[in-house]
Amino acid sequence: MKKNSYKDVSDEQLVLKVQSGDYAPFSILVDRYMPYIVKASSKYKSVIETEDSVSEGLLALYSAVKGYKLEKSSFKVFAQLCIDRAVLSEYRYLKALKRIPRDLISSIDDVDVPGSLNPESLIIEKENLYSLSELLRGELSELEYQVFREFMRGKCYKEIADKVGKTEKSVDNALRRVRVKLSAFQTCK
Repeated sequence: MKKNSYKDVSDEQLVLKVQSGDYAPFSILVDRYMPYIVKASSKYKSVIETEDSVSEGLLALYSAVKGYKLEKSSFKVFAQLCIDRAVLSEYRYLKALKRIPRDLISSIDDVDVPGSLNPESLIIEKENLYSLSELLRGELSELEYQVFREFMRGKCYKEIADKVGKTEKSVDNALRRVRVKLSAFQTCK
């Protein structure tokens, strides 16, 4: 159908057609709401580029078409609300960006974050941890090894004591012995 054939069709009827899969009427809605989008965008032209603001308004119109429910309100009210909110949201976002000093904004692409590992380093670290674990297994008593593993999993002394069936003091003593053995191992390395 041509644009002229939709001339007398209500917004709600056009929206229902678009929602049912016929996207041709959307261009009619764009023609009808473009003046409102431009008007809403012009309020914030000191911060937002007009083209960006209009794009946000058009996306909001499309979202309004997709999300409109006939029984809630008229489409015009709903669409205008969606457009106003989208443009205002873009304005607030850009306004917030302007408050951050330029020298604090930098690309994170080339930043090397301490403690972050690439996949290769992660595999090597995992192998090193496994080797250390096997080495410790041979150096520590069964109790020391169990206590050490639970401690490395982030458990507190009470939880470890409950798990291994010993007192908290025994857990503390076992961890002291582990620390001594680990420090002796590090000096030998």
